[in-house]
Amino acid sequence: MKKKLLLFSLLFIFSLQIFAQVPQEQRSLLIKVSATWCPPCGGWAWDMFENLVEDNQDNAVLITAHYSGDLFNVSADEMAANVNAAFQPSFFLNNVHQSITSGNASTKRTTIKDAVDANALEMPLANVGINVTHIASTEELQFNTTTKFFQDATGEYYVASYIVENEVVNQQAGQGADAIHEKILRGSVTSETFGELVVNGAVATGAEVEHNNTITIDADWNIDHLEFVSIIWKKENDEYQFVNANITTDFTIGVGADDLNTLVSAMKVHPTVTSTTANVTIDLENEIQNATLELYDFSGKKVEVIFQGQIGIGNSTFTIEKSSGMTKGMYLVVLQTEAGAITRKVIFE
Repeated sequence: MKKKLLLFSLLFIFSLQIFAQVPQEQRSLLIKVSATWCPPCGGWAWDMFENLVEDNQDNAVLITAHYSGDLFNVSADEMAANVNAAFQPSFFLNNVHQSITSGNASTKRTTIKDAVDANALEMPLANVGINVTHIASTEELQFNTTTKFFQDATGEYYVASYIVENEVVNQQAGQGADAIHEKILRGSVTSETFGELVVNGAVATGAEVEHNNTITIDADWNIDHLEFVSIIWKKENDEYQFVNANITTDFTIGVGADDLNTLVSAMKVHPTVTSTTANVTIDLENEIQNATLELYDFSGKKVEVIFQGQIGIGNSTFTIEKSSGMTKGMYLVVLQTEAGAITRKVIFE
């Protein structure tokens, strides 16, 4: 009975995920509400948005929400509705309408940059860390987010994740048939536009909440042009007020459940009983970018990190040598990937 419980505990440890790191930084949110059929959206507002991106991309998340036209999606429509956008083009900084026109754009550009820079100096109430894994075999993106509070807070808080794409070629009134759109909101990763509940009530400094979501990559998206955005919202009455946001373009290549099953048969240890050395062979059809191969004794103590890094396509061999400090008995060889862990046994005599 004890051996079964011990083995279960070891497998539980090896299956734990590495959660996203949360930056203690405050960002702003700049939203341009737009439509592809709108001439001013492709005129003075087009130039204005380019300037806002140039000025603020280090301290703000910028999004173009097309609530109508060719680039419409439900999330963009609901985000525009949340800020009570009555027309297009219109610009919002942290939910507040900026009343920008062609006549005051230059002045507003400076005002917005000053506000974003000042906001970046504030202590964040909370922020969210993002880890994204691309499962190539199923064309899915897996999001792991960690929401962390840096101050005590009370309220109803949500976290949502979004796909934003750059260099989207599509017609735009005022720009032409092959306009190159930036910061296009493609949709939400979470099932609801404004995400999943983090807490409803009081929350203490240091509290962390993890969420996991998966989205299928649309055939129209270019994964190399995607930005992955997570936003914390505070619900007040029927509106979601911006709290903080994080953004990354980084993702790792992971393996899906089917690939993990393939790995199970592809990983072998031979000989399984030895007094000196054993070889671990892994024969892959697809590379694994973030792999760790480790040796544990049967009490769960890590004995050695055999390998850490990328394992390429084809046959790879790793050697385990019995060291002078290793006692006789059973050891576990563990291959850890984003999709899970594979365990093999080896006995050193």
